[in-house]
This record gives sequence, C-alpha cells and structure tokens, in this order.
Amino acid sequence: MSREVVVFRHFPGEDLSTFAPILERCGYNYRYINTSEEKLFFDEGMKADLLVIMGGPMGVYEAEDHPYLQEEIKVAQARMDTDKPILGVCLGAQIMAKALGAEVYKGPKGKEIGWKPLNLTNEGMDSPLRHFAPDKTNMFHWHGDTFDLPDGAILLASSELYDNQAFRYGHNALALQFHPEVSLNQITGTFEGFTDDLKTFGNVQAKIEELNNDSAAYASTLARQNVLFLSEWLEGLSFA
Repeated sequence: MSREVVVFRHFPGEDLSTFAPILERCGYNYRYINTSEEKLFFDEGMKADLLVIMGGPMGVYEAEDHPYLQEEIKVAQARMDTDKPILGVCLGAQIMAKALGAEVYKGPKGKEIGWKPLNLTNEGMDSPLRHFAPDKTNMFHWHGDTFDLPDGAILLASSELYDNQAFRYGHNALALQFHPEVSLNQITGTFEGFTDDLKTFGNVQAKIEELNNDSAAYASTLARQNVLFLSEWLEGLSFA
C-alpha cells in the first residue's frame, strides 16, 4: 500500500531533491503545496500520511510579511499534538520548533554556510541520524536563524556554531536544521545567486569557490548516507 506525502515548499530551489527517489522506493507518493500561493491548506496538511516542510529564505519571525507561515505552524502543531509523522528541514525545523513554543531568532554567531560535520548526541547516535556521523559524511548547512530546544524535545545533533541542529518530538516528528537532501546537481552553479548571504564571509568569490569544491568532494557521499538515513526513519514511523 502506498502512502501519501504532502510537501510544503517555500522556494522553487528548495525541494525534495534526493529525498524524492527514496520516498518513491519506500512506497510513498508525494505532491507539493507552494504555501505562498495558497490561503488554506490545513486540511491537506493533516490528511497526509507524512508531512514534509522544506526550507526557504524567510524567517519564522517574519510571519506578518509571510502570513502562510502561521498556517504552517498550526499544521505542524496539530500533527505533533497527535503524533502524526512530520519532517522539517531548515525553515521546516524552525516552524516545528515555533509550533512547540520555542523561540526562533537570528543566529547570534552569524550565518552557518558550507560543509561541516555534525556532532551527534548519544540519542542521535541511537537514531537514524547515526548515518550522518562525522566519520561517515560531512553535512551541508545554509541558515542564518536558529531556535531554542522546545520543551519535551530530544536533542539529536549540534554543530560547531549552533547547539540545536536536530531534534525529535514524540515518535514521529523529526526536525533538521541542516540540509541532507541536497544533491550536487541541485547546488552546482547556484551559489553565485546568493552573494548577499555570502558577504559576511568577506571574499565572496573565495567562498563560492570553497562551496563548489566542497560540494564536489562531499555531495555524493552525503547522498549515499541520506538513503540509509531516510529509509530507516521512514521504516520506523507509526501510523494511526
């Protein structure tokens, strides 16, 4: 029996990427909802077997300018209240944190952009995230915001700059601040379009060269580890 996945998408370039074929192989059909173009999508978000909330350039604290974020927070809260499967990536993780009552804000240590290892907690090493351990792969990061760990959430991973990189809540909710879904094809040649984000690093062209070189070096390994991670996480979900 196939299961249905609804994907909240905020920005054309931030889609399922390497998640897509893994979901399909595991028996999931997926469809996107471009939330900025929709007014009401609560029911659709709740009916899905699995909800995936992807990243985007806006901040959770900018909901006044992006009112659809409030609807997403409501969906995330309702799914976690009922332990319905939900996965958040970057902005998606921040939406989940906000839905659980935590603060989301600009990272005081600046933007975290590039390929850096994760530091897994003991709970993280006992979870599917163990496939992202530092001895197995580097991880791709691109965010300027962070969040407090919500009450009742279990911290799974940190990074050099930010403590709260991944958490689980209940049995079926997983929030990831980083980007395991990226593929080399997805990000090759795209960094030049985000020079404003890269100015904080000084020499923008040097940072772009670093990002391109590191992506070529690490993306294929991350993609292989992502198959192991996501397949195992999906297998462990429970459906009411």
